[in-house]
Amino acid sequence: MRSSSLISLTALLPVALIALVVLGALVAWLGQLGHGRAVLTACLRAAAQLGAVSVLIAWVIASFAATAGFGGLLPNVTPAPK
Repeated sequence: MRSSSLISLTALLPVALIALVVLGALVAWLGQLGHGRAVLTACLRAAAQLGAVSVLIAWVIASFAATAGFGGLLPNVTPAPK
């Protein structure tokens, strides 16, 4: 089966993401910016939020009732064009 995704979900992806997070915190620490811990905290928070949104989207797509409810709710929460 061929995937249409641009990102391959292999074991290397989490390793690369963790390496980038550590590199960002290391650069902040070595540059004495005082934001090394904030970089780590922001990355963990972003991962948790993206995970929660992914679960929500998967649930909405899997359920016809949830998809219909989401489709009906969306026009009511988005601002009207001016």
